[in-house]
Amino acid sequence: FFFSQFFMPKVRGRRKKTRTHKEATEDSVYEHPKCFVIKRGKVGQYLNQLKKEIRFLMYPNTAMDLKEGSSQNIKDFLSVGGVFGVSHFMVMTKSDNSAYLKFLKTPNGPTITFRINSYTLAKDMSAENPKVPSMGKLFTNAPLLVLKGFKSEVDGDTNQIVSLMLQSIFPPINVNSVKLSNCKRVVLFSQDAEGQIEMRHYTISSRQRNVNKSIKRMVNKGNVGNLGKFKDIADYVLSQGGYSTDSEAEDLPHSTVTLPQDFSNKQKNTNIAIQLRETGPRMTLELVKIQEGFMKGNVVFHKYVKKSKKEILKQMGEIKKKRELKAERKRIQEANVERKQKEKEALKKRAEGKEEDEIEEKVEENDDGFEEVADEDAQQKNESKMLFKKGKNSRNKILGKRINSEGNKKFEFNSKKR
Repeated sequence: FFFSQFFMPKVRGRRKKTRTHKEATEDSVYEHPKCFVIKRGKVGQYLNQLKKEIRFLMYPNTAMDLKEGSSQNIKDFLSVGGVFGVSHFMVMTKSDNSAYLKFLKTPNGPTITFRINSYTLAKDMSAENPKVPSMGKLFTNAPLLVLKGFKSEVDGDTNQIVSLMLQSIFPPINVNSVKLSNCKRVVLFSQDAEGQIEMRHYTISSRQRNVNKSIKRMVNKGNVGNLGKFKDIADYVLSQGGYSTDSEAEDLPHSTVTLPQDFSNKQKNTNIAIQLRETGPRMTLELVKIQEGFMKGNVVFHKYVKKSKKEILKQMGEIKKKRELKAERKRIQEANVERKQKEKEALKKRAEGKEEDEIEEKVEENDDGFEEVADEDAQQKNESKMLFKKGKNSRNKILGKRINSEGNKKFEFNSKKR
């Protein structure tokens, strides 16, 4: 009631609704790529924390409170993800030797497997560096993606496949319509000459350039300090003196940026210096395997298994035979199911026909029995009528004798009187 009273203005004595909620359409659901970050099997305490921090990194285009149970398999997540428009999976696993991170594109792949050589958690970085910003409003928008060192020499090589996969996970940027206020984070994937991929997560901050150090402190941090000992604001500015030497990078030629839009607390057409502060997590990845399908299919690249063309053709032939055999078994199974279904329906119809015949026979038997019972009832009625008539006749005879005898007695008595 308080919020409605505070935010909804009155129009002619009635409150008018000014905020409306748009219904989610199919286009809005599939507008940006979404991903599930899950683990399979037991990964340990620290990798579980890394999984949670990767979810923060991918926020808001991921499920933060997604639960993984031992009874749930990858097909369950795949079927649920199709409802919510999930386009990618990031699956974390662990073996006896090392940990792995898989990037999967739904529903038909590819699947890219990386080994996690080393990692640093965000909470450890924040404990070492108190200037690391906390997770708050910075995570309301998806991060920007920066790729370095993924130069593809041949069409379809590993660098091109990996770069396309990474680009498809993060939402694309329209330079003409992007808002600088939504650009608050950066994710960097940098590959060196040995094939090691460094992943870094930064937050974007801006600082005023070419102004006095004291004024810069007030503009950038909003912290004026104690002005009780100064008679004038000019005394405070002149007492600090000089220009800022906090970051020499601000004086580089390419460090000047003129804002085309308002950004953070800096106004449009202002010269600022962009600073990146690492938030974490930090990972060092190594490419191990690339598969064509979703966790299955032909192996396009494997770091430790090298095969010749003959071996690849032989493997492809075996895979083709397995697929054909599987399709044949499926066809036979469907035919058996259809045949059993027809037999079941025929038995059901036959049973229903037998039941109808039995019911008709029972009805006929009941009719015959009813006629016999009716005949017996009629015979019994006739017999009772005959008995009744006989009883009536015998009764009349008895009564007649009695009347005659009484009449004779009366006649005799009267004659005696006379």
